Amino acid sequence: MSRHGRLVRRLVLILFVLVLAAAGLFLWFEKPAVIREIVEPHATSFNTELGREHAIGALENFDEGTETELPDGRLLREYWMEASDRDVEVAPGVPFRAWAFNDGVPGPTMRCASGDSVLIHFRNLGASPHSLMVGGFVSADTTVISPIAPGREWNYAFTATAPGIYVYYSSVLPVSREIARGLCGLLVIDPGRPVREAHEMVMILQGFDTRDVGAGNDVYAINGFADVFLQSHPIAVKTRELQRVYLANLSAADSLITLRSDGIPFAIRSVAGPGAPSESTHTLTLVRGHPAIVEFRCLAPGRFPFAAAEERLAHRGMRGVFDVKP
Repeated sequence: MSRHGRLVRRLVLILFVLVLAAAGLFLWFEKPAVIREIVEPHATSFNTELGREHAIGALENFDEGTETELPDGRLLREYWMEASDRDVEVAPGVPFRAWAFNDGVPGPTMRCASGDSVLIHFRNLGASPHSLMVGGFVSADTTVISPIAPGREWNYAFTATAPGIYVYYSSVLPVSREIARGLCGLLVIDPGRPVREAHEMVMILQGFDTRDVGAGNDVYAINGFADVFLQSHPIAVKTRELQRVYLANLSAADSLITLRSDGIPFAIRSVAGPGAPSESTHTLTLVRGHPAIVEFRCLAPGRFPFAAAEERLAHRGMRGVFDVKP
């Protein structure tokens, strides 16, 4: 081959390589965002205190909505709920790309009374379709179970007919994925009659696959943050004071979670509300998606640990301590 021919061949080869490189860059920047997120993680700074403070606040905070008296004498309770994409921290230094109700995982604990008319104003601020549904209640407009597109709103209305605790969640399929990413919380419906005064708490058991590789949960938590009630914020209770815990297993990957306590017998009540028949035990097994009402009294001061009975869950963050004082 002549010198001129070799030069032409070399120029053609260089041009071919440049075209391939340009095509690769074009495909990279044109890839769907979800693919880019997997291979190029979003760089975000996380504030550990925010995740911890959300878990601590969720322990005792109840959203009772805005009250309006209706012409028939009933109360209308209105709630405002937003679904959004949030980067949250579920353990010190461990980020999780979540879908959240009102910026938190889990969502706020709503509260009303039996007989109240409930109206939830739902808005989807996320990048994916979501919805909001309370297990056991159907809105007057059944299309509410349909996915609500990003940027759209929907009003979810029903009557709180039966006292107890109920799980709310996004009902977009697959539901397990919606819950695993954080779109879940509790609704407490109080009975119409007075109940015994108690120190009330909410504990939602969750697991998180922070690596998003389908290998299972690597972090477990109570109210969205691992070990928060173990050392940094043990739960303060008073001796002989009645404690009432609204508890739920909302870990989408765990069909059963058993909690055990050392030195404190739990009185397990049905979801029909405080005052229902109970049984006393040191362990409690919760089916996935199942809530329970737990009551107990601590008869002596001290520090009493509680944790998931399965060591894997406990060591990954599902544990805490009751700090009992006179």
